[in-house]
Formats: sequence, C-alpha cells, structure tokens
Amino acid sequence: MKICYRLLAFLTASLILIKNAKGQLITDTSGKIAVRQFYEVIADNALLYNGTEYVNADPTIAGDPYFLGKWIINGNLVYNNVTYSDVPLLYDSWNDRVISQRFNNGVLMTLISEKIKSFSLGNHIFIRVTKNATDDASPSTGFYEVIYGGNTQVIARHRKQIYESASLEKSFVESTHYFVRKDGKYFAIKNKKDLFGVLHDKSDGIKKLLKNNNLSYKKEPQETLVQAATFYDQPGR
Repeated sequence: MKICYRLLAFLTASLILIKNAKGQLITDTSGKIAVRQFYEVIADNALLYNGTEYVNADPTIAGDPYFLGKWIINGNLVYNNVTYSDVPLLYDSWNDRVISQRFNNGVLMTLISEKIKSFSLGNHIFIRVTKNATDDASPSTGFYEVIYGGNTQVIARHRKQIYESASLEKSFVESTHYFVRKDGKYFAIKNKKDLFGVLHDKSDGIKKLLKNNNLSYKKEPQETLVQAATFYDQPGR
C-alpha cells in the first residue's frame, strides 16, 4: 500500500473543519462519508504518528547531528510494511534515528526504528540492516545508505560523533564506513586490500579498471567501490 503524507494531512484538516464548522456535529451524509473515508485511509497507518517526541541535541555543540544538515526533506518511507510518499524526514546519524513531523502540529517525533524498512532523503536511499548474530564481523544493526544496489551491493554507514577539543569545545564530526555484500554476506571495507580480498576472483580486472580511471580508494572510496562492484557484476569480465 502506498500512502501520500500530504493526502493524510489534507484529510485530517478536512475532518477537523467538518467537525467544528459552526460548532455542529456531523449529521449530513456527505460529512459522514468523509469521516469514514478518512478513518479507512489512516487506520492502517496510525503507527506512523505514534513515535515519541524528538529531543534536539545540546545547542552549545557546534554543527548538527543530521545527515545532509538540519533541514527537513520530503522523502519516501517504508514503515510497518506500508509505503509513504512526501513524508517530511530528518536522519539523526548521531543517534541513528529517523525523525518526522506530526501532521497536525509540526512537532518533531522519532519514528520506531524497528518498523522502518527503508527511507530516502533526496537521492540518498537508506535501508535498515540487522546484525547477523552468528557473524561477529557483520555490520551492526542500523541504517545504511545504499551506494550501489547491484548483486554486489555497496552500503555506507554514516555516523556523527561528538568530538571535544583540547579547549573543551564540542563539535559533531562525521565518519563513513563502507561494506560490500557478496554471496549474501556483508564485508567491511577499510582499504583497497580489503576490497581486493573480497572480490579476489576478479581483482586483476578491478585493479586495471581503477588504474585506467585514476581512482584511489584512499582519496575516493565511494566512487572506487561503485566502479569495482559494477565491474564485478558484469558477466564475462
């Protein structure tokens, strides 16, 4: 099911107007139909609006804890197996939490992470990965950006941490960690040695590709991983 956030907001506003117009209760047929249709639409999606109120980070800390900054962006969201479009979202990469606004009052709320399958912010698509309890090296549970979505998937973990300087000034510092999925298993990639080790059966071709395109993992890890994974997924190479 695909639900438009703006549609829900419009229906909610319409319902309030219908109920409160001239202080009268709904008695006409059209009004009753509108109310019934509203509840039919929102019934399966109530959990989207039941998150806890979001508490902002300490304003004395320089920077912000959000991926792409503190501005709310409308994106898509798969929540409780329902797809929503045009949902106002923020991703708090310090606490690894997805934030939205209540449609009736604009209050920021934290969505339930376990209910989120995926979400998007602009051109950035995130999925929720659950740690494999039988594999200590598997990624920790959380949200990861899909950098490359082929068979040999590449994902990135964006995290912000609080750094305290010698003068005791605090600021948010962002770091990114990459993983490659091969044969259904994720592998952490920290350098080119890790990359060639995971994609060892085509490492010679990948090395040639990176050299021809003047790509360095140290300088351009994301582009290097995308090019390497794309090459790896091509049959006959």
